[in-house]
Amino acid sequence: MEKTKNAIEAIKFRPLIYIGEKNINSLYTFFRGYTMGLHSCGFGSENDILTDFEDWLYIRFKKPGFSNNWCNLLLQEKANNQELAFNYFFELFDEFLSENLSGNGPLPG
Repeated sequence: MEKTKNAIEAIKFRPLIYIGEKNINSLYTFFRGYTMGLHSCGFGSENDILTDFEDWLYIRFKKPGFSNNWCNLLLQEKANNQELAFNYFFELFDEFLSENLSGNGPLPG
């Protein structure tokens, strides 16, 4: 979990270095590759925080069973604006962390 949180934090502050643009699809693609890398190195459960975040988003936006991913959900919420959805990801991820680390809500699942 710490590796993923650190990666998210690094991208938040220097997105152009890591993914080249402030684009939610690029962020999602980065983390798909990141997840594959973690799994191939035996750190499969490390990325569970993004799965928990995705579940939290479905609950927050009252979309249980939403058949898509966090990227498409955030794009939908921001009228398909890539940069707004990108910024919204970090805003919501911070909210997710503070809510779950402060004991104000259990991690989903």
